[in-house]
Amino acid sequence: MDAAHSKGRRSTGDEAQFVQGIKETKELEVTAADIDDKRLSVDTAHSKTSEDQNFIFKTIPRDRPRSQPPQNKFKRLSGPENSNNKGGLVITNARNTLKRSSSNGNIPNTFESRNNLGLAGDSNNNFGDIQVTRHALYKEAIYTCVHMLGAPSPNRFPATQEEMCLYTHEAFSASHQEQVAVLDHVRNEPFPLTIINTKVRRAQGLQGPKQNGFVDSYCLVTIEAEHSLGKREWQKFSITSPLRSKTLDHSKKTLKPTAESRGSQVYERIPQFVKTSVQRHKKNPEWDQRFQCLSLRPSVDYLTVEVWDHSIDDKYVAKAIRNYTEPEGSSDLDATLKNVHANADRKKGDIFLGKVSMRVSEIPCDGVDDWFNLKSQSQPKDTATYGKIRLQIWLVHAYRHGKHFEEVAEPKVILAYLWDWVLQTERAKYDTSNDWDGSIPQAATCLLFQYALQNGISEDTHAIIRWNAYAKHDLNLHSVENRLQELNGVIDKQVKAKGDGKPPERIRNSQAEIEDRIMDIVKNKICPIIRNHLKEHIDDVHEALRSYKECLQILSKFEEPFLLQKVQWLFDAALRMSILEWYQDVYRSTVPSRGEVKKSEYVSSVVQVMSEVNTLLKNGAAKWGPEFWLIVSVEYLPIAYDELQKMVIHDVETICWLFFEFYFDYKKLRKILLKNEENEKELCMAFFNLYAQTQIFVFAYKEIFPEGKKSYCCLNEYHRWFRPILILWLGFALIRGSSIISKTINIDSNALENEHAMTSSSALDTANVFCQFINFWNTLNWPDVPESYIIIHFLLDVICSFTILYAELKHAKLDKEGYYDPEGKYTISERLCIALNNIEYVKEHAQRIPREINLDNLVALLEDACGRSLEIIDIEKAEEETREQTMKIVDRHMDEILRSVGLRVQREISKYVEDSYWRLMEVGSSTQLHGAMEPIIAYLEDNIITLQQSLLPYNFLKVLQLLWDLVCRGLLDNASKFMMTDTEDQQNFFRRLLQVIPFLQSYFEGGDAGLTTTDMYTEEFEQTHRLFSYFTMSTEDLIPIYYSSRCLDHIKYKGSANFGTVRVRTGYWNEKLSIEVMSAANLTAHDEPLKVFQCFQTMQPTSDPLVELELKPLTHFPDEKKYSTAVQWKNLNPTFNETFHWNISPNDCLQQAATLVVTVKDYDLLTRNAFLGEALYPLHLIPGISQHSEPQPMNLKLHEANMNHPVLTVLKSRNWDATAKLFCEDQFSRFVEPVAAK
Repeated sequence: MDAAHSKGRRSTGDEAQFVQGIKETKELEVTAADIDDKRLSVDTAHSKTSEDQNFIFKTIPRDRPRSQPPQNKFKRLSGPENSNNKGGLVITNARNTLKRSSSNGNIPNTFESRNNLGLAGDSNNNFGDIQVTRHALYKEAIYTCVHMLGAPSPNRFPATQEEMCLYTHEAFSASHQEQVAVLDHVRNEPFPLTIINTKVRRAQGLQGPKQNGFVDSYCLVTIEAEHSLGKREWQKFSITSPLRSKTLDHSKKTLKPTAESRGSQVYERIPQFVKTSVQRHKKNPEWDQRFQCLSLRPSVDYLTVEVWDHSIDDKYVAKAIRNYTEPEGSSDLDATLKNVHANADRKKGDIFLGKVSMRVSEIPCDGVDDWFNLKSQSQPKDTATYGKIRLQIWLVHAYRHGKHFEEVAEPKVILAYLWDWVLQTERAKYDTSNDWDGSIPQAATCLLFQYALQNGISEDTHAIIRWNAYAKHDLNLHSVENRLQELNGVIDKQVKAKGDGKPPERIRNSQAEIEDRIMDIVKNKICPIIRNHLKEHIDDVHEALRSYKECLQILSKFEEPFLLQKVQWLFDAALRMSILEWYQDVYRSTVPSRGEVKKSEYVSSVVQVMSEVNTLLKNGAAKWGPEFWLIVSVEYLPIAYDELQKMVIHDVETICWLFFEFYFDYKKLRKILLKNEENEKELCMAFFNLYAQTQIFVFAYKEIFPEGKKSYCCLNEYHRWFRPILILWLGFALIRGSSIISKTINIDSNALENEHAMTSSSALDTANVFCQFINFWNTLNWPDVPESYIIIHFLLDVICSFTILYAELKHAKLDKEGYYDPEGKYTISERLCIALNNIEYVKEHAQRIPREINLDNLVALLEDACGRSLEIIDIEKAEEETREQTMKIVDRHMDEILRSVGLRVQREISKYVEDSYWRLMEVGSSTQLHGAMEPIIAYLEDNIITLQQSLLPYNFLKVLQLLWDLVCRGLLDNASKFMMTDTEDQQNFFRRLLQVIPFLQSYFEGGDAGLTTTDMYTEEFEQTHRLFSYFTMSTEDLIPIYYSSRCLDHIKYKGSANFGTVRVRTGYWNEKLSIEVMSAANLTAHDEPLKVFQCFQTMQPTSDPLVELELKPLTHFPDEKKYSTAVQWKNLNPTFNETFHWNISPNDCLQQAATLVVTVKDYDLLTRNAFLGEALYPLHLIPGISQHSEPQPMNLKLHEANMNHPVLTVLKSRNWDATAKLFCEDQFSRFVEPVAAK
């Protein structure tokens, strides 16, 4: 026991004596000698008992005369002092002192001498107007302990009689004399009668004698003495058979008290056995029938449930029908069949299937509901089973103290006072109410349960009494939660047992009282914690939520839950107030007064508040949202957001309105951007952070609220608050980005971004500027689609300008630092590689931006919102053209860098190629060819390694392509420097060069990292390879190639006629080739004007054109004549209309390189005719040669003289060849440089 009650505790000897007296009292049994008819009147059958008691007393007649009460026990109140007490009773016996008044006066249910007893406050139980003394309660408790009903339950009520008595003594602080007196009085009180309630539910696995295995089963429930069990003859007869009845009569005489005893009438009226209905043809029958039996000696009586098979033969039925005489006037067929069945049953004994026996005193006090194995009657200790049966058994007392009901206080009142006494006793052991969790010892729990059980107080009534008793005390929330769970569990159990979904009438009658108690708990216990839940420990909030859930479940079980909505409203209001107070506290502690700090600091403080708000929503989604929803099904985030958005709208819109008043003037905005003041930058940054936090708060709305629910209109238009400052955000971003790029190029330093390419810090910083723009756009996420489309195009234009700016600055820096100076030896260094890498790196990042910002999605949204208008199409085209132009400009800057480097490197390459040529001339065999190219290979090796290690793959290929072109150009330029003495030496030398070229190609291919074959077939390579091939050919082969290539060039030419055109008609018929020169147009003016009377007239330049026609080459047409038209004086668009004929065969025209050469010259009387242009046309294309068609006029474009044709270059180098010299002289004599018009 606790130290709080140690002063009222007995000594060790007194305690032992007290326990011994209890044991002696327990051993007393009811006999015929110690039952006093005057102390126990049969009139108790008229008492107002519980449901369990009413069931049994229906068999007792209520019109029997009452026995007179004992003398000197009761007296009527009379006299003026009791004039208001009409018919009241005062019980003043030695056991208790109770006063019950039948008046309608409002007398509070309080203890007499409350201050001395230390009981709880006022009781609101509607149990009548009663005053109870401490001594009376103490005797009731001792009586309950001594006459403990049933055995201790190990799980729920494990306390024994001794433990309950010791706790009662300690709780009431009873002295030794009082203990002895109360114990003696209780021992002299009559023992209560024990009623066993048995509900036979169903059976399983019954084994009958019939062939099909089915049985017609029924059950017999009876109370038997210990010495009557196990008799073998009992297994032969059913209880309803005559032979079994004799045995029962014998046991009945042994057990039944004498006629003068207190239980004679009750014992006679209660049947000693009861029988269930017969369930036919079932192995697993179900009865669900309830019965009551009376036990006078629980310590020796046994509750027996037997299962029998109802067996009737056909011959016994037929004989019973023949012998049955129907009563006169009876026409009930069912009654007739029952009587016949009963007669047949008495003629034939039923078959015993099994039984269950248990001592009444061993039945647990809280009852049992379980399956029991059926045993044999003849061998009780047999372990074999004969099926099993489901039984529900519970106990109850009848006729406590042997008093009339009117003579004692109602048991519910006594139970309520016992609860008050126990709770007040336990509460006194702690310093504060918060230290006590409402728990009471097991002995106290068993005592209160036993009192309710012995007095037939139902579980739901006991739960309400317990609930009201706890509600009077200021318990902590954990204890309140436990009490609510207990009450809710009892109500659920009763509702389930009733089956109609409604609580029983006893609970409905207490609805108002329960609702008042719950309202007090919600107001005083739950709502304060919810209102302060952001500062409370999460365990306390859990307890509050669970308690609130129990309250809702209890209130929802009533048909008209008047307070359910009010309780929900209180909870919702508390939650909303918690959010509002939290926001006010944060705002008050974070945001200073406007006059105390700068504007940017003031806005930053509001940003901090918004950050706290978003953090609250985030924590609410992770922490509080699941708790509120899973426990009480309350949506936490919608409520919190609903309260927060009201304050956010007010505060953010107000601060924007205050600061943006002068931002609507674009002139002022321009001045702000030009000044570029630091204060304005800080203010813009602060407002952008505020915009970002506000946007996070707005976007949380879509995740919290379901679709279709609208928020406040002002919150949907939040971006309009920040529209005036949007221009400053974009302007300062542009200024800051360009400043960063300019500065970072000046302080450039190398940075290894990856292991394959070198870049510098300027490229990384520029790419970082682009990333900042992307982050700015993603953070901005402007809700207005048309406006956002304009903003994103502005950002793309800015990024394109930054890309061009970077390429220009990088190129200019290389030029400024003298990287392209021609002095000194030049090698490709890392500076070039880094410069190219930087430009390419920035270019790649700029190209990825439209994809990273999801420009296509934005265009789709714009089309959905506004349609596919012409304005949108124009904007898209302009933006695409801007990006393409940007990439072209950047590529042009890179090409200029490479071109400048190529001019510088070309001299070095040409020198090494020349060295390789000299070595190649000295080579004696083809095996030494590769060694001859060692100088150029060594130079390339040194530079290509650097390139491959330092350049990006794309740039490496571009520089490698440049080097390949430079090598080809060096081979081509140095070829004419080496003069040979004869054709054979020349051909051998260039054959060696052709053998070296594949070797150089394989070097530049270099596997997957080098150039492809297609990449190496550049114009320079083709010229070089063609020239080297021409050097290996004879003069006779080169001349036709010259004319064939010239014809092909003239036919493929698609450019403009810069030297004019000549119109001719060609044809072949009658073995003749006919050429008609019709006219010419837009000829070049070659003659200077004749100036006469200079001060009066000036003539324009002109020409005197004529056209010469000849067939080439001479090897094909050695005897053919050359024709010339007449001179057309002073005419640039002359008309000739002259026709010329050649007598040649078609086969001559079909020869390779057979060409018609049309030359236009300016006639000069004193000097040689000047060359104005020529046109070459293959003869095999003339109509009549290749196809039979009519001659058609055609315009031949005139071309300038090609003095650098590779065939002429080769032939010109062969000064030892007379044919080559003659051909070159003929060609050069025809060419006179044309004079451009002035």
